[in-house]
Amino acid sequence: MQGRRIIWQVFHFLLILLGFWILFKGGLYTISSWFGTSRVPGDLTRRILLFITSLILFLRWGLTNFYLLKRNMSWAEIIVVSMELLLIHASYNMLGGQVEEPVGVLECIGIGLFVIGSYLNTGSEIMRLRWKKDPHNKGKIYDKGLFRYSMHINYFGDVVWATGMALISGSIWIFLIPLYMSGGFFFLHIPRLDKYLKERYGAQYEAYASKTKKLIPFIY
Repeated sequence: MQGRRIIWQVFHFLLILLGFWILFKGGLYTISSWFGTSRVPGDLTRRILLFITSLILFLRWGLTNFYLLKRNMSWAEIIVVSMELLLIHASYNMLGGQVEEPVGVLECIGIGLFVIGSYLNTGSEIMRLRWKKDPHNKGKIYDKGLFRYSMHINYFGDVVWATGMALISGSIWIFLIPLYMSGGFFFLHIPRLDKYLKERYGAQYEAYASKTKKLIPFIY
């Protein structure tokens, strides 16, 4: 199991190296030439932000991979998530890396959303793990911390940071990533997890669900 996690993290690190090559070492021009176009690097400040946010995503994923995620992951799941990461990093760096407009207000908002979303996702998971380590909480559903505001606040955090990355990129096409995530949460992950929680916690789940929004705090 640990071997799978290491392989997954190594693959993600290779994506970071790929992003560095694309943004700063001529990779943007090389890859675009494969498709018969000639793209050149855009605004330097934007490219630096693209790389920094990609690196932060890699570090957060590593924390989740080796510390926060306790359940087993199948090879099929690892492959699917790896392909999703490839899509995120490659499109983010390729499309954002060629935007020539200087960084402005929208990008600053994007940085804020990226930070907030990262905290909602990783921060909420850290709080939950600490709570679960207390033996007095065994058999209880976790409805505290940030999960007071949304039953799936960690998923909401994913959508928020991905939206922030889209704003930082300066490319409208990157907004397909948070839209794709939202669809996966609404139609696949949330229904599946709710079914599991209902079966495991019964009345506790019903009480929690009756007073807490599903995904977006105060809205849905």
